[in-house]
Amino acid sequence: MIAKHIHLEHLPRILSNKPLLEHFLSVLLDKTVQLPCWPKEMPWDFCYPFADLYVRLRGKMLVSLSANLFDPKHLVDELRLSTGVSDPTCSIVISDIDIVGLGQSYCRIVPMAVGDSETRLMDSCWQIHILSFSRSITTRNAPSEIQQLLDHMAGMKIQPEPDSLLDRMLHEDFVWCWLNGARYSLKGSYSSKYEQYAQQYSSGWIDYIMEGYSQEFIKGYTEIDIHTGVLQRALDIAQSREELFAVCNAACIPEPMIQDAIAGKIWTQDDLLQWYETALAEEAERRRAAESENED
Repeated sequence: MIAKHIHLEHLPRILSNKPLLEHFLSVLLDKTVQLPCWPKEMPWDFCYPFADLYVRLRGKMLVSLSANLFDPKHLVDELRLSTGVSDPTCSIVISDIDIVGLGQSYCRIVPMAVGDSETRLMDSCWQIHILSFSRSITTRNAPSEIQQLLDHMAGMKIQPEPDSLLDRMLHEDFVWCWLNGARYSLKGSYSSKYEQYAQQYSSGWIDYIMEGYSQEFIKGYTEIDIHTGVLQRALDIAQSREELFAVCNAACIPEPMIQDAIAGKIWTQDDLLQWYETALAEEAERRRAAESENED
């Protein structure tokens, strides 16, 4: 789809486009960034609080991006967990809250607990970049193209310049369905559940218990009967084909699923997962073809 308005949960999908993430990082770090490979998204059904999007260089993490955190109270600890490595990493958090409480749309944190051998490597790649579009923001100090994106996400009416970061992101054709929202929705309840279980069980049991909780959450979130119910109600009440598609699109129901329902075929969970995997593969091929054309 092409978004009229970019929401926080859309960002990992949009920025999984290599040229767009390179543009984003170049603006953020104020230097030309060329990534060694395509960004990798965390699978929608992966349950632990790792980054939503990351890039690896020779097996090591190079960039990690989180659209919100599972637990903003433990910012640095969670970001270290999300990278999964001890090597210097450029960590980026985009949030709808003011995580660090400074009232700024942009700030950097340099982790101090690093070994002597790593101290010489401490440059922008070690910094944690915090971007916020919270309503409590009083200082809009992000780099201009990124500030435009944050203002847009905050609901301001922004007219982006041609080929600016926001303009390119708004015109990116990306695959989106309700499955994408599973990890994002899990974040909203993960932290409180973790604290609840931490008070009841020993530390050795916490990961095991949280894995089970996360799997049950994802399973419940992706039950297809919830969404076929939305589709069936829309079929019953829609006065026109246009109204039917408007209701279903708002619920992130794939268009082929709507077309099949009109023809009398109701999708199963396997149908949906197959469509999703196929759509992602087609998107990846489309992006790579577009990048090859730009290089030529």
